[in-house]
Amino acid sequence: MGQGYQERDFEIINYHQYDLDGFDYPFRGPKPSNLGRNKYFMCLGAAQTFGCFTEKPFPFLLSQKLELEVLNAGVAGAGPSFFLNKKRYLQMAKQARFVIIQVMSGRSESNQFFDCPFGRGILIRRSDGKKMIAEHAYNELLKTTDQKEVCKIIEETILSWTHHMVELLNLIKVPKVLFWFSVRSPNYEPGFENAQNLFGKFPQFINQEMLEQIVTHADYFVKCISSAGLPQELISRFSGEKTFYANKHIQNQKRQYNYYYPSPEMHQLAFDELYPACQKILSST
Repeated sequence: MGQGYQERDFEIINYHQYDLDGFDYPFRGPKPSNLGRNKYFMCLGAAQTFGCFTEKPFPFLLSQKLELEVLNAGVAGAGPSFFLNKKRYLQMAKQARFVIIQVMSGRSESNQFFDCPFGRGILIRRSDGKKMIAEHAYNELLKTTDQKEVCKIIEETILSWTHHMVELLNLIKVPKVLFWFSVRSPNYEPGFENAQNLFGKFPQFINQEMLEQIVTHADYFVKCISSAGLPQELISRFSGEKTFYANKHIQNQKRQYNYYYPSPEMHQLAFDELYPACQKILSST
């Protein structure tokens, strides 16, 4: 079983990852001591939930304050279809006291041009079977396809995302909090110069209209919009000196700052926003 973010970020942080039977991906620690029904809460999401480059991500902070253990199921590049295709996650969610579900990216969805069989950030171009990260795939699409056709593909993609998010929310019957965690508001217009402008900041592709279609399927909706602490300088946990991480998708690219993942300051703000809703759930159940 792969180590995921731990292998990439070993010099910077120890995620205390652990494995559970029936799962293909490791979980972010600490490991709960009791996974019996109602003995934990669960967080479903991508890297922002996992907590890259932060010692105390919001699931951990909530767990400490609520005095309830957490199963942090943040998975690299995950979209809603990832969790729909991995029924074991849903089984664990159904046994949790409550679940926090991150508003995940729309780029991890299939459409007429790309297949996303794993529900994560890797796409397979249907025309030739070429496997690419989403940004590279859409950059090539923008170079070879007219804007009108690109708009049709985006519409197909976001319809698929909306359907999958609603399905995921409806399958989880315990109290659930839908969580928007981003440096931007849900209001954005896509650009067509390159994939970054097309996607927008995380969660890629997602806008206010899409959010309104899913928010009624959750018991609570919480937003945390901030860029506090970014860019975050990366420090070796062994030497205390500046260090870097390597982007495995771009050859020879080394990054000394975290520009993408929520900073420790942002996770503290996320905790501040989420705590009242979690407290209400626990007091009412």
